[in-house]
This record gives sequence, C-alpha cells and structure tokens, in this order.
Amino acid sequence: MKTFIIGLGNPILGDDGIGPRAAAALAPLLAHRADIEVKELGMGGMRLMEALDGADRAIVLDAMVTGSNPPGTIGLWPLADLPGTKNITCLHDTRLITALEVGRALGMDLPTNIDVFGVEATAVDTFTESLTLPVAQALPTLVNRVLEALSEPPVSLCA
Repeated sequence: MKTFIIGLGNPILGDDGIGPRAAAALAPLLAHRADIEVKELGMGGMRLMEALDGADRAIVLDAMVTGSNPPGTIGLWPLADLPGTKNITCLHDTRLITALEVGRALGMDLPTNIDVFGVEATAVDTFTESLTLPVAQALPTLVNRVLEALSEPPVSLCA
C-alpha cells in the first residue's frame, strides 16, 4: 500500500508554508519507509490531483483559515468533511473533490483514502518565510500526529 504525504502551501506566504515545512520535517523521518513518499506542492486542485496519482492513501498537510479555532489548532478531516483549507480549495484552479472526479473519469489511479491535517492560520497572504508563533509552535505536534497516523514513534522537534 503506497502512501503519499503532501505538504501543500507557499513557503513565502507566512503561515501558508506550514504544509511544506511539515513535509520537509517528515521526509528524513520516513526515509526508511519504501511505502511512503513525501512531497511538497505549492497549489491544490488539478495539480494536487495529479500528484496523488498512484497512491493508495494520501495525507495532505495544509493551512486553514476558518476563524473558528485559535491559530495553531490542528484538525484532521477526511476529504468529504473538509471545511475548506487554504490550498485544497484553489481559487486559481478547481476544488480537489472536483479534480478527483475528473481524474477518476480519465482512469487515473487515485486514492480513496485521503485525510487532511489542517492548521488554523492567520497570516497567509503576507510575503514572509516566517510562520506566526502559534503556527510555528504547532509544527512539532503536526509532525507527530502524522507519524502517529502512520504508526511511527513520535519525535522531539524544536519549532
């Protein structure tokens, strides 16, 4: 069973970079697992759907701006229950659910098991490579929640 972990977001747009940062932290921790591929991706929609081709399972890491939770709050959602993340609902493309329908209609090998870890963010449209403090503090927890989902032991990271 092949699992793709995809860190979504733009690393120069503040908190939007949480997905790629988490993916970068996870890659060396999971390098021993031939059944897992860790990727970083800047956009959702059709590009994300294409990046999922060949996976049996996917875990997507993304920034969320719901206003319903304090910054740094981490949620886990199956794709069908997703409240809307920064990149899963792509304004320049199409929603991931729509892209997956198109891909499946074209015969692509796309996962049916897709979970999204979303981190509540605040600054997602400011040009900076820095995460806000609450989102930066959530990074180690996010990494460990993904490891836990993969039945891997937790690690100690400095935010």
